[in-house]
Amino acid sequence: MKKKLIRGISLDREKVRKIWMTMRLIVLLFFVSLIHVSASVYSQKTKLNIRVENATLQQVLRSAKV
Repeated sequence: MKKKLIRGISLDREKVRKIWMTMRLIVLLFFVSLIHVSASVYSQKTKLNIRVENATLQQVLRSAKV
């Protein structure tokens, strides 16, 4: 197995592959957490006001879907 020297550190292919996979996993988790935070902030800021008199529950839910 041939080792490469990068700035005085010897790395073989298996170590480089593990480091690469770890970095990819960290980036993936970072973006997933950003998307989750973005979605939760949007849902907290969205407001819904419905003023209805003499309507069935089905009519109220249909108006909320818009």
